[in-house]
Amino acid sequence: MYIAIIIATVIFILFLINNNKKPLVIPQNAYLVDVRTPREFGTGSVPGAVNVPLNEVNARIDEFRDKKNIIFFCKTGTRSGQAKIILDHNGFKNVVNGGSVKKVKQAMMESGLG
Repeated sequence: MYIAIIIATVIFILFLINNNKKPLVIPQNAYLVDVRTPREFGTGSVPGAVNVPLNEVNARIDEFRDKKNIIFFCKTGTRSGQAKIILDHNGFKNVVNGGSVKKVKQAMMESGLG
């Protein structure tokens, strides 16, 4: 019972983080990371994005060390929020939860990158 409450609370917090109304701005040198599964990634993603599924982020942490602007995204923003938390806990300061694939694609168009 307590585990279900904790999980629900974490999901709610991630939902709040994801629904920040601040517009997403994508710098030209951003490292775009799709944290969906390889199967989801295979159905289409953001141009130039790499696929690092959420369940691999912690094991692949060294791949992010030399990146300046990391933007995680997924289907809804929940998994990308979790990925951001993982990097935050590992001392990264340059990480953004971009939210959904749709939101990142829109931001790229608005930034003149898409």
